[in-house]
Amino acid sequence: MSVFDPAKELIAAGDFVPALAALRQALASRPDYLAQTAGARLAVKILADAAVRKTLQPVRLAVLGSSTTSQLPPLLTLHALAAGLALEIYEAPFGAYRQEIIDPKSALYAFKPEAVLLFVNYRDAEEGAPEAEAERWAGLWKLLRERAGCAVLMNAFDAPAERPGGNLEASLPDSALGRLRRLNVLLAERARGGAALLIDCDHLSGVVGKELWHDARFWHDAKQAIALPVLPRYAAEAAAVLKAAFGRSRKCLVLDLDNTLWGGVVGDDGVAALEIGETARGEAFVEFQRYVKALARRGVLLAVCSKNEDSNAREPFETRPEMVLKLSDFSAFVANWEDKATGLRAIAAKLNLGLDALAFADDAAGERELVRRFCPEVAVVDLPA
Repeated sequence: MSVFDPAKELIAAGDFVPALAALRQALASRPDYLAQTAGARLAVKILADAAVRKTLQPVRLAVLGSSTTSQLPPLLTLHALAAGLALEIYEAPFGAYRQEIIDPKSALYAFKPEAVLLFVNYRDAEEGAPEAEAERWAGLWKLLRERAGCAVLMNAFDAPAERPGGNLEASLPDSALGRLRRLNVLLAERARGGAALLIDCDHLSGVVGKELWHDARFWHDAKQAIALPVLPRYAAEAAAVLKAAFGRSRKCLVLDLDNTLWGGVVGDDGVAALEIGETARGEAFVEFQRYVKALARRGVLLAVCSKNEDSNAREPFETRPEMVLKLSDFSAFVANWEDKATGLRAIAAKLNLGLDALAFADDAAGERELVRRFCPEVAVVDLPA
């Protein structure tokens, strides 16, 4: 049985809008590469429905790669659909990214892209001074913006797993790793202000494991710069950056309280008994609050949606000094005994946002399922038990 079976059944019944919601839910479980290739075929069927397309933002995306890219467009289509984008993709010939950008009469410019993805890797970083190399890439970005007026996405360079210099590699300024790290810093500086949007492949490859990301068999056999088993993870990241480029990012994080921001139930246990710091479990809640606070500092709105008496819900913020988050951090605060879907609609109305601008985090699986059913536009964060 596949996680995509519910979406498949809804498509067969002609229920394409619910099928899209089921597709999003299936992707939340991070199915493997083979499952996602099957999901990509379902995405094509969902995209063909007129009612679905009315809810999506169309984007013309050109994929320019220095390596094999044929497996990437279906995955990008799948993850972009889940993010609210309907992609039309032009895939440049193998390894021809520079020629396509430089030639004003290339098929790239005839396609009239709204966004271009430079799917490059560490092998494309030329030797020499990192400053000169950063300028070379920035020059390509500038050509794309001037000629196509498009958003430019590019992979920041993923350092290889091998280190000929061992632990000294990063500290040697003329080493490959030292140059790559310096180059990534310089690219980030030149990308500021909208010159380009960088996909942090070095971080992503570290998260999944560089030995998985850089599987030499895929490179030598098929010039796959990213191993196929982890390619879906890249596609999800690229779709998220693309979504941000077109203003479709979630703008507000809505949080439950009991057993989400603190340990325990304030109405039953009392404020003094709540786990916030001190214990290992309490420290986990404080760490989560720090992460949420960091999101707020970068401009994400925060809101509360809790089944509680309003006074009880506010008391920990007012009386527990361990709380990282304060009442002043929240743009909306809904604490009552109505269902969470109703609360989310009230928050969206108060903040003048669509439901598709909200993300929702709650420890209770039943509450998450209710929101998925009655507010399918909301992104639901699956917290572990």
